[in-house]
Amino acid sequence: YTEKLKLKSKLSEIPYWFVDIPRTSSTTIKVSMGKHFGWPFGKNNDFLALKRPVETSILLIDHTPAFLAKMLIGEDLWNSINTFTVVRNPYKWSVSLWKYTLKYNNLGLENRTFEQFLKSISAKFTSDISSRRIFPSSYTQSDYLLDISGKKIVKNIMKYEDKELKEFLYSIGIYDYEDIKLAQTGSGEYRPDLYERKAVERIFEKDFDLLGY
Repeated sequence: YTEKLKLKSKLSEIPYWFVDIPRTSSTTIKVSMGKHFGWPFGKNNDFLALKRPVETSILLIDHTPAFLAKMLIGEDLWNSINTFTVVRNPYKWSVSLWKYTLKYNNLGLENRTFEQFLKSISAKFTSDISSRRIFPSSYTQSDYLLDISGKKIVKNIMKYEDKELKEFLYSIGIYDYEDIKLAQTGSGEYRPDLYERKAVERIFEKDFDLLGY
């Protein structure tokens, strides 16, 4: 209860919340926000960027989807603050997440090939969204942005490939976003074949539609 009051007080003072979808420069953005705004906007234990831990809230941990964040802080406050996120072309996003599992952590997925990765992660999307644990392989990009009825509840959705993110961060006083680059995977080096692209289109159909790709 005390943590929730503290969180709501801070968001009333600094009315922004970033919904951090994995593999969309989310670590860089959270580190930048933590550096400028402090708790709870940073990323947990990011010694690489700041040489000290910047704690997030124990209620709003890294990669919390919007529907859970809204439930925690309350509908009125959620609707009054500037919620934003960054999304990515689903072809690139899925390859980047696969490469991340190969380089850092398998995220509980079979990942020897991209095809195997797609089959493994798609199986995790069959359960009801409200029953999944907060984890980078638990949600599609759209899942992060919708409530349980399928309504979009994040105000500003910016594309990873566009320049509007930098302009938005400048508008809230963050000027050094481009100076911090973390967790690169070299995902641009892989080109899915036709079969894999069709699988991506099938698995992430909602992302293509909702995000405008």
